[in-house]
Amino acid sequence: MLPVGLVRLLPEALTGVPRESLSFLAEDAYDTRAADAHARAIGLAMPPIRTSVERWCDYLAATRFGAAPGRTTCPPR
Repeated sequence: MLPVGLVRLLPEALTGVPRESLSFLAEDAYDTRAADAHARAIGLAMPPIRTSVERWCDYLAATRFGAAPGRTTCPPR
């Protein structure tokens, strides 16, 4: 999870969201142990967050933050 303060510091060009609309973000945390246990019990696994964020960043860079036409998938690693 990214800290709210960090998200608020991201450039508007990166997020595509005006800074003023980020006021709804909160530091609230919720106990997800029951949901995590159920997901494991039925064979679902959360992807590693580091890998997910790295791939998202690679995608943003490869598409020049949406400015590059034609790219709809992440580049291979």
